[in-house]
Amino acid sequence: MKTLLQLLLVACLGVAFTPSATSAPPAEQNIYMIHIGAFVKTQISDFNNIRPLGFIYVKQFDDRLLRVYMGDYSTEAAANEALAAVKAKGYPDAYVTRRNLSEGKEVAVIQIGLAQVGERIEWNDYAKAGPIMVQPIDGRQLKIVVGTYPSVDYAKGRIGSIRKAGFSDAFVRPVNSALLHRITTFEAAGLLDNAAGLASERATKPNVGTGRNSDEIPVRSTKKEENSPAPDDSAIPDSYDDQLTVKSPQAQQIALPVIRKNVKRNSVIELQRILKDSKAYRGSLDGLYGPGTGQGYETAVRGNREIQKYLILNRYTDEMTSKGNENILQHYINTLIEDTPTALRGLETTDSPTANAYRAYILFRQQGSQTEIDNLMNSAIKDAFNSPKTKQRPPFDYRAAYTYKDIGQLILHLRFIQTAYGNDIAFPCWLFQLHPKESTVAFSSGTRSDYRIQDCGSMMDWEELQLLEIAAEELNPTGAVNGRDVAQYASKRAELLLLPRTPDFTQQKEAEEWHQSLMTGLDAWEKTDPLHSKLLYPLRVSYYQSMVRLEDYYMDKGMKPKAARGLAICMLQTIVGPHLQTYLK
Repeated sequence: MKTLLQLLLVACLGVAFTPSATSAPPAEQNIYMIHIGAFVKTQISDFNNIRPLGFIYVKQFDDRLLRVYMGDYSTEAAANEALAAVKAKGYPDAYVTRRNLSEGKEVAVIQIGLAQVGERIEWNDYAKAGPIMVQPIDGRQLKIVVGTYPSVDYAKGRIGSIRKAGFSDAFVRPVNSALLHRITTFEAAGLLDNAAGLASERATKPNVGTGRNSDEIPVRSTKKEENSPAPDDSAIPDSYDDQLTVKSPQAQQIALPVIRKNVKRNSVIELQRILKDSKAYRGSLDGLYGPGTGQGYETAVRGNREIQKYLILNRYTDEMTSKGNENILQHYINTLIEDTPTALRGLETTDSPTANAYRAYILFRQQGSQTEIDNLMNSAIKDAFNSPKTKQRPPFDYRAAYTYKDIGQLILHLRFIQTAYGNDIAFPCWLFQLHPKESTVAFSSGTRSDYRIQDCGSMMDWEELQLLEIAAEELNPTGAVNGRDVAQYASKRAELLLLPRTPDFTQQKEAEEWHQSLMTGLDAWEKTDPLHSKLLYPLRVSYYQSMVRLEDYYMDKGMKPKAARGLAICMLQTIVGPHLQTYLK
C-alpha cells in the first residue's frame, strides 16, 4: 500500500488532468482514447502484446458487441504517440477518438491505491473496499478508487469503513465522472483469481490475433479497399459513443420490499433453523422475522467465506455477461417505444402479421383511432388466422372486420396475432409496463404456455437473489443448462413479475410439491459427503431469505400470505430450476 504522502504527491501531479473541484470543464476540454476494435466476444489476454502500452478497457456497444479501448490521454498528441505504437504491434485499423468532459459531472471518490500500467494488480485485495473504478493517467498510471459519491462530505462519512478494511491511506477527492472506468470481468480477468476462472468458463475466446486477421466486427469501416486512400488519422470522431449505438430495452427496476415483522411463516422458521445451526442466530424458532433474524442473516452473509466469494464473483461477472443473438423482429418490437422511428422502419420491411399489429399499436398511440389502424389490424388478423401455419385460433371471430376505438381491444387482438404461429417472439416488457390493466385482460385468455414474455431484469439486482443464482450455478453437477429451459424460465419469471395472479389450488399444490422435491433431494445429497453441507449452506441461506423477501413483494401486491408463498416458490424455481434439476426427488 502506498503511503499517504505518495498518493497525495501523485494527486498533485495529476491535477492538470483532473477537473477543478469548483467549476465545470470548459466545452473544448476533451479526453482522448484509442479505439482498438469491436468484438463479439473477447478477453483481455487477447491483447497481451499491447497491454504494456496502456490501460485497456471495454464499453458495451450493444447486446452483441464489445468495443475495446486503450487510454485515457489528456492530449491528442499523447494519444497519437500511443496509437503509433499500437499500430506497430499489429492493429493498423486502430484510431484515436475523444470524449468531451462536459459529458461527465463532478462526483466524489475515495482513492485507495495507485498502480503502474502493465504491472500485476491484486484486484482481490482492492475488492474488499467495494466496487472498484480507475482513473487512467496518460497511459502510465492508474488511480484506483471506490465510489462514486454525490459529494465530498458524503464520501468523508464513508471513509472510516474503507480504512478499517485495510486502506489506511485512503483519502477523498473530487473528480469528473467522465474520467472514471469501472473494473469489469474483462479488465480483471487473469488478475482476479476467482473471477478469472469463472470468466473463462462463461466466454468463448475468439480468433483474435492481430487487427488484420481477427473476428472483429467493425463499428466503422476498418478494412481498406484496394486503391482506397488510407484513413485520415487526424479526423478525430466527436465521441466513441457515436450514432451507431443501439439502446437496450429499459428493464423495470423493482425496489427491495420491506420484510414484515408481524407475519408468522414457515419460510422464516426454515431460515432461522439454518442460521441457528451455524450459530449465526441464537433466538427462538418463532417464524417471525425480527431484528435478531435479520442480524443473523447479515452475520451469515458477511462471515461465510463461500458466500463472500460468490458475491465477489457476481460483482465482476454481471456487467460483461454475453447475450445471444436476437431475432431482428424481436429487436424492433423491444425497441419500439424508446426508438420509434428506427423500429417502425424495421417493422415496415416485413409483411409479418405481428409487425403490422405493432405498427397499428404505435399509430393508435400517436394519433388515436383511425381507418389506417383498422386496415392494418384486420389485415394482420386475416393473414395470421387464415394461414396453414396457424397453430391456434383466437377466442374471437377472426373472419369479422373490426373498428378499434380503444387500446384494450387492440392489445387483446395483438396478443393472439403474435402467438398465431407459436411463441417464437416474446411480448416486450414495455407492453405490460405501459398498459397493466389492458394486458391483464388480454393475457387472462388462453393458456400460460402459448406465449413468452421478454426477460425484463426485474428483481435480479437484489443481493439475496444474485447470491442464490450463483450458488445454484456452483451446485450444477454438469455446469451446463438447457437453453430452451432457460428461455422458458425467463418468460415465466417475467410473467410472475408483470402479471401476478393468485394461484389456484392446483398451482399452489404444484409449487409446494416442487419445493419439497428439491429440499428432499438436497438433503439426500448432503448426507453422501460431509463436504456437501458446507457447499449447500450458501444456497440454503439465500433460498429462504429470497423466499421471505419475495413473499413480502407479493403481499405488497395485495396477496394473502399463502398465495404469496406459492408465487415466491414459483419465482425461485425460475432462478434455480435450470441448474438443480438433477436434485429433484
